[in-house]
Amino acid sequence: MVTKKDFKCKQCGECCKLIVKLSKKDVEKIEKAGYGKEEFAALDPLEPKSKVKDAMKRRNSRCVFSDLKDDKYWCRIYKIRPENCKIFPFFNDEVESCKPDRLLKWW
Repeated sequence: MVTKKDFKCKQCGECCKLIVKLSKKDVEKIEKAGYGKEEFAALDPLEPKSKVKDAMKRRNSRCVFSDLKDDKYWCRIYKIRPENCKIFPFFNDEVESCKPDRLLKWW
């Protein structure tokens, strides 16, 4: 098991494959940084009846702000990333892995 204190991100980009729900505060921070909501917000694919764009937009199965450089993934909005991204993968106190396919077994 890994705790938040022991966690070392390897910048594999697996977390950028998750569907990230956006709060109103998340949207406001990203817009304040100069991005239009149409650039980053999308309908949540897990809620097909919803008409609210409250999920991070994805490109090639990853977050639109995820970029690959030198075999590592980088977040272009890291300092203002959504709250769900900040707490990932520690939705619980300890995690076995930050890989979504392993992490989802905990939920």
